[in-house]
Amino acid sequence: MKCQFALSLAAVALVGALPAPHVEASDIPPGSPNTHRLLRQRMLHPAHSAAIGMPSSPKTSSSSAPPNFTFFDMPSSTNTEATGINLGVGGGAPQIVGCYVPNNSTSGNYNGFEYSLKTHGSKSTATFDVIGPTGVGLCPFAINDSGTIVGLITPNSTESGIFPAFILDGGTVTQLNAPYPNTCVTFAKGVNDAGTVIGEYEMNASCTADDGWSEAGFIWSNGTFTQVPDYPDSIDSQPTAINSAGDIVGGALNAAETADFGWLLQGGVFTPINYPGSVFTWPQGINDAGEIVGYYCAASFADCQDAGPYLGFLYKNGTFTTISVPGVPGTYLYGINNKGEISGEYEDTNGYWHSFLVTR
Repeated sequence: MKCQFALSLAAVALVGALPAPHVEASDIPPGSPNTHRLLRQRMLHPAHSAAIGMPSSPKTSSSSAPPNFTFFDMPSSTNTEATGINLGVGGGAPQIVGCYVPNNSTSGNYNGFEYSLKTHGSKSTATFDVIGPTGVGLCPFAINDSGTIVGLITPNSTESGIFPAFILDGGTVTQLNAPYPNTCVTFAKGVNDAGTVIGEYEMNASCTADDGWSEAGFIWSNGTFTQVPDYPDSIDSQPTAINSAGDIVGGALNAAETADFGWLLQGGVFTPINYPGSVFTWPQGINDAGEIVGYYCAASFADCQDAGPYLGFLYKNGTFTTISVPGVPGTYLYGINNKGEISGEYEDTNGYWHSFLVTR
């Protein structure tokens, strides 16, 4: 997957979080579709149509009760990207993080947000908080139960440069740059309650090039980077989430460049995670019970590289269940907590992005 980013780092002063304005949730206002989608993860390789096989036969299910969607958007934004949700080990209210384009704009830097939905009897209260420095393209992607948030400093309009990951902890932002040759982008995608961060780093001999990109995974713990091994016979392995036990999920491109597939790394052993019949499966979240969420594409590999359509999935005890917003071009599940609550987003028919919390 080639992900190229642009941001003038000289203009970024990450010295700590700004005071966080607090606003109540509201309906989405009218505006123009977002024209610079940043987080959509697609492999840019020659398209064929062949699937990677599973060592066993996973099942699909449509018999479970329909999911309950709670939709939300950051006030005054037409593009809200809900990504991570805390595991909720202590049983508290779900905390969802993500990023949004402010002021109904179709361009400009992302800002980070935290969304909380608290229930008191039969009444629920939804609140938003802006997190981290604003106007610099800060995009959170995961949060743990201690409130530590990780993510990426995202681009604005061009597609070149060197861009760091970040850790936001106690109001202080720390940049992370993977210490590997030719690294252009460091993207923190997951953090567990032990503070272990996982993610990917993207390499190119010239960070302004259009091709020649490759990706690999990292673990960051107590100031030390460790590489995540690639799935055997694959390229561009990318970790996406980690749970309390240190189990990691992610995705990769097969060596023949004919399919994108998911994987679970548990106790040093890889297991493929593939939606049956799909040539594109991308896990994005895992909880402590081993439930995995993500998205898949049931079209040809060429169409999956282009526009999908994409559907969300839940993988539990060897069975896949599709979870998608009806009648929209794409549904993407990003995180799942220990209550089984899921964070995600969908694209509407006008090209806007909206967020949701799924309860089952």
